[in-house]
Amino acid sequence: MNVFNHIINKKQNLTSHEEIRLMLAYELKESALNLVKDLFKTEIAELCGELFQRKNTDLFHRVGTNPGSILSKGQRVKVTKPKVKHNKKEVDLSSYKALQSYDMLRLNLVERC
Repeated sequence: MNVFNHIINKKQNLTSHEEIRLMLAYELKESALNLVKDLFKTEIAELCGELFQRKNTDLFHRVGTNPGSILSKGQRVKVTKPKVKHNKKEVDLSSYKALQSYDMLRLNLVERC
């Protein structure tokens, strides 16, 4: 059960600042992870073409996944990292490399915008 449902089931009125903070933190983390998945899908589609599309010899190929991690609020968060090969060699996804060293949910992120 996610934090939001837990709070709603606990009481109908969200009056506690702590409860609201918990709900927002949970939803922000989930949104960030969904964004990461979308970034991976977009990069994979650009490299490999759409799923089940006939492949040219120039295109890269999907070859499964590996466990991976990215930074979020100063901690490593597990993600599923897609694997891509070109000419029988694994290719690093630029989106994954960037997220390895960039903390998506740092508190001062808003200040940079």
